Amino acid sequence: VTLKDGPHSLLSNGAAVVVHAKGDDYKTDPSGNSGDRIACGVITK
Repeated sequence: VTLKDGPHSLLSNGAAVVVHAKGDDYKTDPSGNSGDRIACGVITK
């Protein structure tokens, strides 16, 4: 994942980021039991 141009760029398809209150437990779907969503935003150039 990168913010530079290229095949793995987050700038090419309207990607977004969501910050959760706690860490992901890597078991529970869909959010990993990571708590409330505390911030979000669209990644743009």
